[in-house]
Amino acid sequence: MEVDPELYSILLQPSRTRRAIPPIMNIPIEKRRLTREGIMDPYRRVFNLQGFSSSKIYDADADAGKYYYIHIDPYDSLPLTKCVIDEVSPLLINPIEFEPGAFYTYIVASIIGKDKKTNNTMTLSSIQLYATKTINMYEFGTKHHQIFYRMAIQDEALFVELAKCFYKIEYRLYLAGEIMCINKNALFFNFYSGTYKMKRHISNRRIKYEAAYLIYMIQYIAPNYTSIRFNKCPLITNEVLPLTKKELSRLRNHHISMVLFDTPYQCKYMLGAVIRYKKENKKDFISDEDLQKISSSVIDSGIK
Repeated sequence: MEVDPELYSILLQPSRTRRAIPPIMNIPIEKRRLTREGIMDPYRRVFNLQGFSSSKIYDADADAGKYYYIHIDPYDSLPLTKCVIDEVSPLLINPIEFEPGAFYTYIVASIIGKDKKTNNTMTLSSIQLYATKTINMYEFGTKHHQIFYRMAIQDEALFVELAKCFYKIEYRLYLAGEIMCINKNALFFNFYSGTYKMKRHISNRRIKYEAAYLIYMIQYIAPNYTSIRFNKCPLITNEVLPLTKKELSRLRNHHISMVLFDTPYQCKYMLGAVIRYKKENKKDFISDEDLQKISSSVIDSGIK
């Protein structure tokens, strides 16, 4: 869907107010507020899907007909985890270009806080676009909540500094969704986010205005993109982003543990077992030996 050029032109015209602010600058509406403490809360984490296959008929090998549980927790603090994720999915802030053919998840957000002297809510940072490249449906580090988590880690010192003059410092979320880079001049995007329920927040009446604002924002940051279109459907699917042998090789080079199962459900059950193990033992790290014990228990349980 292309935003009506006439509407877009009107939104860019200076208003008749004293400050002459174009209407498009007033479009971003707060969808949600998130505290740094809430984002960091272990009980509010959004876990990644597990149980995808890399094998195709023409590419069958030892894992043919099997499904992968990949032992990566984007929320742990291990340097290895950060390296593995950042290598392919770094956190981009106001990116000036995207990789042709690549898919991204994004959020649009700012930081707000209350002035300790006046008690007024103040905008403490400009509205920015945060994006991460998604390489397959595992989405390690690229789920929308995980983007906020990575922001919160990065902004720790900033929040400490802001707390000297402000209180109730929060992230203000405006938009979230997916981006597909067609080529060096064209993008598709949507407002698809289950975590932050964009479908609930953006009515059919408002879509054209919200879409116009994101187009305006991207073109301001990255003017090379002259064709930017809104798409109502999900862009990131297993058909367009399968688990590849190249990615499996990269993970093995980083010594990431992986377990093969007969069904996707066993992989999901394995994830649940790992989460329970961490909670019961009050630790984030799981050794390969313990991981094998957990996977054996999943198989022995008869889960199909």
